[in-house]
Amino acid sequence: MIGSSLVFSTVIALGLNLLFRIGVRRVLTINLEPADWKSEQVQEQLTRQGATWGARPDAMGDATWAICQVLEAVADNCWNAGTLKIEVAYDEFNLDVRMQYSGEVLEFPSQRPTQEEILASDDGVRRLAGYMLRNIADRMHSESQQGSAVLRFHFDH
Repeated sequence: MIGSSLVFSTVIALGLNLLFRIGVRRVLTINLEPADWKSEQVQEQLTRQGATWGARPDAMGDATWAICQVLEAVADNCWNAGTLKIEVAYDEFNLDVRMQYSGEVLEFPSQRPTQEEILASDDGVRRLAGYMLRNIADRMHSESQQGSAVLRFHFDH
């Protein structure tokens, strides 16, 4: 490898390119109000931004679909009022989504709630929606943070 200057310089160029590209993160922020958001507009904006970033279409498609499904579930069951903030961060290896809104936390239970639990409790429908959304991302987490609900999704790129 060191014997040929062409091979050596190519390896050095690739290594430096990789080194300087690591950590370059691009972020898209979308703010939605309860009365005036449409799933199609969010989907279009995310698809366009993913193409601009050069993200793999299948990974960006999964993230877009997940965001739209979570928006529908949260709007129907959790989001009380105020702005819902979506942050999508992309780098060469990861696609991370953070959603923050005022309202109940959408949990992602590992077991499906029973029909009795869904009908009998106030949060039964919310738990069913969380269960159905559980397998969308590679990792997901929900928490309550300073009076707001925060949902985090990670997609390997």
